[in-house]
Amino acid sequence: MPRTGLERVVAVLMLGICAALIILAVKEARKDEPQARPAVTRPGPVVQPVPAPATTTAEVKIRVVAPAKSKTRPLLVRTELVLTATGGDSWLAARAGSPQGSVVYLGTLPRGRSVTLNGPLWLRFGAASNLAAKLNGRALPLAPGTYSVLVSRKGLQRVPF
Repeated sequence: MPRTGLERVVAVLMLGICAALIILAVKEARKDEPQARPAVTRPGPVVQPVPAPATTTAEVKIRVVAPAKSKTRPLLVRTELVLTATGGDSWLAARAGSPQGSVVYLGTLPRGRSVTLNGPLWLRFGAASNLAAKLNGRALPLAPGTYSVLVSRKGLQRVPF
């Protein structure tokens, strides 16, 4: 038991430090636990009970009502472009979103090789006729030549260089 005022102050400070260390240890332990993520659900049919006419037995009829159409955008919009050099080597410059965006790919794609790019993107093709393209799994025709495009989930839009 502390006898002087100074000993009491030191004892209180030590208890406070111990409590703070315990709190930090508990917080660190909780960081390692997997966090529950809220479930994302799509609206399904709504089931509404319909009262039956009065009878001597208990009957319940069920009517299925289609969900109202949502006016919100989908939660995840995927833009994946796969380019494969099928006809020969092709030079590519790919940037995130615009000609000033960060470089995603820069160089020559050798014949037989593929590159997968996630967008939106700005692309500059050299020898585009040597490439086969798929946007979100669907074949995408490329015009021959050297040109620049913006890539979105809707397709390619040619832009001036």
